[in-house]
Amino acid sequence: MIHARIKHKSGAEDERTALIFGPLLYLPANTLWQILRSSCFDNESMPQKGGELLHYEFWPNYNKTEHTSNESYVEPDLLLEFEYFNLLVEIKRKDVQSYRQYEGQWKNEIQAFVNGQTHGENKPLLLIALGGNTSPEAFHTPLGRIYKSSWNSLLNQICIRQEQEKPYTPAYRILHDLESAFGLYHEFRIRKWLGQISPYGITNNTSDTIRTIWKR
Repeated sequence: MIHARIKHKSGAEDERTALIFGPLLYLPANTLWQILRSSCFDNESMPQKGGELLHYEFWPNYNKTEHTSNESYVEPDLLLEFEYFNLLVEIKRKDVQSYRQYEGQWKNEIQAFVNGQTHGENKPLLLIALGGNTSPEAFHTPLGRIYKSSWNSLLNQICIRQEQEKPYTPAYRILHDLESAFGLYHEFRIRKWLGQISPYGITNNTSDTIRTIWKR
């Protein structure tokens, strides 16, 4: 939440952005990228590795609006500058279509970011549209590639990654807190796939217990 306070953001969408992505940024860069990448629906063309996270900014403000439909400024929700590419994230509060994403907004954000780049910067530019998508397909523009994700997909990837971490590691604690943060919103349900459920072995003692209960 600290990032929302710093940027004087008080809307429900902005608070959710800060609550989830603030802790996500504490993870190792590779873990962060793998979670984001895996959460996207059509992700085969996404880079496998991002390298180090060199810089990030919540709600960056781009005032070079040439070739956009905005007159004053363009403001995506998050900028992540990885070693191998730059990533913009446009976030809608919920996954339902009433909080719909707009292709024109994505293109404005990509164009405004490119407008502000200095000469010679040529890293690939990606944009993840999180929440409010009406279709899963990714598509490419001349200036950047756009991928789609959902809050539920992001939560599932966080839970999967948590299962892979040892419980005493900092990454596990961060992921556990993120799962708890999602639990504050009633539209999310923590889902464990069958492959994630620890097997329960049946022993002779278990059989004796079952017979005892059955006789009651």
